[in-house]
Amino acid sequence: MRNTLRFQCYYEGAMYMVSDLAFYKDGSVGINGFVGQSFNPDHQHCSPLMQYTGILGRNGRMVFEGDLRREEVSENTGDVRYYYICTWIKERAMFSWLSLEEHSAYTDQSPQDFDVIFPEDPIPMSTEEKEYIVIMGNVIATPSLLNYERLI
Repeated sequence: MRNTLRFQCYYEGAMYMVSDLAFYKDGSVGINGFVGQSFNPDHQHCSPLMQYTGILGRNGRMVFEGDLRREEVSENTGDVRYYYICTWIKERAMFSWLSLEEHSAYTDQSPQDFDVIFPEDPIPMSTEEKEYIVIMGNVIATPSLLNYERLI
């Protein structure tokens, strides 16, 4: 499958693949339509654009920025669950799976804090981890999944 730029956004209770974007002189981006839909979205009610990573999860689902992944690991003390958010790391121009704590720290940071949050560079996403990627939802469409107590 050829990798192409794909975006989705959350609009009026549903996630849609974006079919047309408009780029304006002031640097803003508008959404002109959704794949398979005949209506034009009201730009004020769209979530931020979420880009496709080029990676498919275990069930063949495309992985987008903002997707929430669960990973279960067997340890001596029993099975442990870890949760990660697919995040665009602009300082390294790459997607990475960040833990909930890392994601929170990264999105709240000022540019000079990058090296404090990540003393070692974040690990880029890889197509080799496909069998481990189980997507639970998206931080925009299902924000309730970010509730730590509910995930445990």
